[in-house]
Amino acid sequence: MANLQDSAGDTMEPDRFCSGTIDSLPPELLACIFEMAQIMSLPSGGRLRRFPFIVSQVSRFWRHVALGCAMLWCNVDISPPWTRLDGLVFYLERSKSCLIDVTLTIPSSQNDLDVSNVDDLLSILNLQYHRCRTINISGTLHKIAPAVMKILTSMHLGQYPNMERIVVEGSERDSGLDVSHPHSQIFISGAPKLADVRLGGIGLLYFQPPLGTVTELHLAREKRSISFNDFSRMLKACSALKTLAIYDDLVSDWPTPLQVHNVPSLRHLHIYGNMLSVSQLLLSVSAPDLEALSIAPVVASDLQLMCAESKRNNKPWFPVLRSLTLAPPHPSAMKAISVASECFPTTQLLILPNFYSESLVETLGLKSNGLDGTHWPHLDGLAIREIQEKNEAAVYSLIESRRAAGDPLNKIYLDAVSIKRMTRLKWLEDQMLVVEADPWGQQQSNALHAYDRDRFYELLGYIFETTQTMLHSSEDYFRYFPFITAQVSQYWRQIVLATPALWSNLDISPPWDLTAIQTYIDRSKESLIDLRLSYGFCDSGQHPSTESAHPLALILRPHYRRCRTIEVSGVTQIIPAILVVLESMQHSTYPHLRRLLVEGREKAEDDHNMDTLRLRDTPRLTDVRLRGTGLRYFRPPLTNVTELHLASVRNLLPYAAFCAMIQSCSASLITLVICDDLVLGWPDSVELLRVLGASAHDLCSGSGSNLHCPIHQGFLLKEDTMRKTSPRFPMLKSLTVTLSPTYADLIESSLDQAEFCFPGIKTLVLPNFYWPLLLECLTSRGGVRSMVPRWPQLDTVALRALDGNINVLHQFILDRQVAGAPIRTLYLDAESVKKLVHREDLRQKVSIVEADPWRVQQSASFYSEEKSRFLGDD
Repeated sequence: MANLQDSAGDTMEPDRFCSGTIDSLPPELLACIFEMAQIMSLPSGGRLRRFPFIVSQVSRFWRHVALGCAMLWCNVDISPPWTRLDGLVFYLERSKSCLIDVTLTIPSSQNDLDVSNVDDLLSILNLQYHRCRTINISGTLHKIAPAVMKILTSMHLGQYPNMERIVVEGSERDSGLDVSHPHSQIFISGAPKLADVRLGGIGLLYFQPPLGTVTELHLAREKRSISFNDFSRMLKACSALKTLAIYDDLVSDWPTPLQVHNVPSLRHLHIYGNMLSVSQLLLSVSAPDLEALSIAPVVASDLQLMCAESKRNNKPWFPVLRSLTLAPPHPSAMKAISVASECFPTTQLLILPNFYSESLVETLGLKSNGLDGTHWPHLDGLAIREIQEKNEAAVYSLIESRRAAGDPLNKIYLDAVSIKRMTRLKWLEDQMLVVEADPWGQQQSNALHAYDRDRFYELLGYIFETTQTMLHSSEDYFRYFPFITAQVSQYWRQIVLATPALWSNLDISPPWDLTAIQTYIDRSKESLIDLRLSYGFCDSGQHPSTESAHPLALILRPHYRRCRTIEVSGVTQIIPAILVVLESMQHSTYPHLRRLLVEGREKAEDDHNMDTLRLRDTPRLTDVRLRGTGLRYFRPPLTNVTELHLASVRNLLPYAAFCAMIQSCSASLITLVICDDLVLGWPDSVELLRVLGASAHDLCSGSGSNLHCPIHQGFLLKEDTMRKTSPRFPMLKSLTVTLSPTYADLIESSLDQAEFCFPGIKTLVLPNFYWPLLLECLTSRGGVRSMVPRWPQLDTVALRALDGNINVLHQFILDRQVAGAPIRTLYLDAESVKKLVHREDLRQKVSIVEADPWRVQQSASFYSEEKSRFLGDD
C-alpha cells in the first residue's frame, strides 16, 4: 500500500484512495473477512463483544455490511450491570437465527443481584436457549443468591438441541455450603450434541449436566473439594470420554484400597495446579489407550506411589502412553523427570514447559551409575520453550550426551521465540529435525483458565518468590510472607500452597511452634531450604527445656540434607536447648549446603566437656561465618570454602586452631574477614595486624586484590616495613582505610608505611567522614604540599557523605593532575552525586560513577547492622 501511494504522487488523496479500494470489495467477501477477524480475537477484555461496533465505525459501507452479517452478532456477552438489556435485545435480533455463544458474568455485588432485574433478563434468555451452541457462566459470589438460583432453574427447563459446550466456573467466597440448594440437574430435556463440559468452583458444586455424550471434561475446585463418590459417579457417566482435565486438589477422600475406574475411551489426561494426590488420581483411572499425560506442576513425591505400583506389577500403568508433559516448579523438582521415566517408560515425546539447566542432562541423560543407559531410552522428541542464554548450553549438552549413549533425540520442538534466540541453530538442524511449535502453549490455551497464563506453574509464584527475597530475613514479614499472601484470595492461596520455594525459608524463632515448623517443612516439599535458628530469648523464663529441644531436633534431622543455608544466631548466651539442636547437625550429610553462619555469646564459663561439633559431607560449602558460639563449638570442613568470616565474643581463638583453619582452606580461599582481636598466643616471630577498638579488616589471600583496615601509627607489620624488599601482597590493587580522629596528627607517617607496604594501589576507598584529611595527606609530605604524590598509580577514589568539603576534593584532583598522577574515576554514593549536579568543573576532570563500594563490603560482614562500627566514629 505504501508503494502504491508513493508512486501515485503528491496529488493523490490517501483517504479517498484507501476508502475506494476497501469499499470496492463485494459485501459477501468483506463479511467473510470480518468473521475471520472476529474468530482471531481473544475472548477477553470485551474486544470480542465490541468487535461489530468497532468495524461499524470505519465507514458507512462497513457499517452496512456489519449490521447485515448475522455471524458477527453471535457472541452474546451479558456482563453486569444487568439493567441495560436494550443492547442484549439488539444483539440477539442482529444474530437472526444463527446459533449463539452466550457468556454470562454474574455480578459479585449483592446489590446488583436484584430479582426483578433477573426476571427481565430471563424473559429474554428463555426464548434463546434452543439456539445456544455454548454457554459460559462465571462470577465471584459471596453465596449463591436467590437471583442466581432463578437462572439455574431457567436453564433446568430449557431446550438444548444445539448445545456443544458449557463452562460454569467461579469462586464462592462464603465457606459454608448452602444445603438448601443441592446440585442442579440441568438440561433435563437432553443435550444430544453436548461434548465439552467444564465445571469449576460454583459450577462443580451446583451443576450436574448429562455426561453420556461428553468427550472432554474439565473439573476444578475452588474452596471445596468433592467427595470420591461424586468423582466416581461422574467418571462412570462419561462413556465417551476422551479428554479429562483435573485442576488442584479436587477429591477430598481417596479410599483405601483405591477403586479403579475403567475409562477405555480416554486418550488425554491433564493434572493442573496444586494437586496433592497425583498418584492416587492416576491409579484410580484405568485407560489402556491413554496417549498423552500432563502434570503441571510436578515434584518427585507426586509419583512415588505410582512408581512403586509400576514396579510391583512389572509393567507400565498406561502401556501405550506416547506424550508426557511435566512442569517442575523449582530446580530440585527436576528429579521428578527421572522418576517419571520409571513410571512411563513408553514415552516418546517429552514436553517441558519450563526446565532448569543445571539438572537437564542429569535427568534426561545417562543414569547415575553410568551402566544402565539413559533415562527415557525410547524418547524420540523433546519440546521446550523460552530458551535463554543461561540454559541454551544445557540443551546442546543433553543432545550430545544422548547421542554418545546411543539413544539420540530425533526431533525437537521449539517455540518461535526460542528459535530466534538459538545461537547454534544450524548445528541443531544437522543433528535432528527442528520443528517450530509450542505443544505446551496449545495445551494451555485449551485449559479452563486459558488466559490466566500463570495459573499452572510459574509466573505468579515467581513474583511471590522475588518479593520474598526482597525482604530482610530479620523482618517478621519474611517469616509470615506465605501466610500474608495466602489471605488475599482463594486463587492466591492455591498458588502459595503450590509454590514450595515460598516455604523454603524455615525461620525458627521463639517461641517454638513445632506444628507450624512441621507444616512449613511439609509445604517446602523437596525444595532446598534456608534454615534460620534464633535463640534471642529476652527472659530466662522463656528458655525452652532440653526436653522440648529433642522433638525439634527430630523434626529437623531428616531435612538437614536439603539445607542450602544454615544460620544460628542469638543476642543472649547460648543455652543447653540450642546445643541439643546443634549437636543433632552432626548426624546428617549436607550435599547442598553452601553457607553456614553460627554466632552468639558463649557460656560465661566454658564447657570443656562439650566436644567440637563437626559437619560431614559438605562438598558445596563455600561460605563460613563463625562468631562467638560458632567459633567455640563448630569446626566445619573448609576445604572448598572461598569466603571465611571469623569473630570472637568472649573467648579468643588459639593460634594453633587459627593456623589449622587457614591452612585447610588455603587452596580455595578468596575472602578472609577477621573481626576484632581474634587470635590468642601469637608467637614472638609473628606480629598481629593490630586493630584498635571494634574495627575490622578484610584481608584477602596473598594473591588477592582488596584490603580493608583502620589506619593509625604503628598498625603495619614491622617485618614488612624494615626487612622485606618486595610487597607481601604483590597483586593488591584496592585499599579501604578508615580513620580514627584520635590519631589524625599521625596520619602522614601511617600513610608512608602504607605506601611502602602496598605500593601498587589503584583504588582507594575512604568510607568515613574524615576523608578530607586523608586526601590532604595524600598530596603532602611533612605538612608541605609535595610534587611527589603517594601511590602514583592511584586513579580511582571512592568517597561517601560529601557535604561542605567539595572544595577539598576539587583541590585534591587538581594537585594530582599537576603532579602527573591524575585521578580518573570517582565513586560516590547517591546522596553525594546529587550535590555535584552543578559542579561542571569537577565533572570535566573526572568520571563520576554512582556507587558505594564500602556499603557493599560492610553489608556482607558481621555487625552489618552497626553502621559506624568500622568507621572509627566512636
